[in-house]
Amino acid sequence: MHQWSAAEYVRVFWQLDPGVTTGVVRDHRPAVVLLDIVMPEKDGIETVKEILTLDPDAVIFTMSGRDEDYQEVARVLGARRGFMKPVSTKAVLAAIRDHMREQTGGS
Repeated sequence: MHQWSAAEYVRVFWQLDPGVTTGVVRDHRPAVVLLDIVMPEKDGIETVKEILTLDPDAVIFTMSGRDEDYQEVARVLGARRGFMKPVSTKAVLAAIRDHMREQTGGS
């Protein structure tokens, strides 16, 4: 796991091993989880279910390079936002900022 601090209030955990994603969520309780739905070793839809079982209030943003059906299933399960690949960093950061503003009542 890699940890990167971009600012005093931002911590990003970068996890390349899908087998430990739920452990990272359990241990660190991130404000937002950005999750690829199609992973080589683990089904992202199952990971969404596992995360929301562990933390029903978890905020999950998904991304996929496959058809939009994957995104719809993830949203039905509780993911808050979905992105189709390729997705820009700018779009992801804007979605995270919007979510954080909603949480803090900011404008």
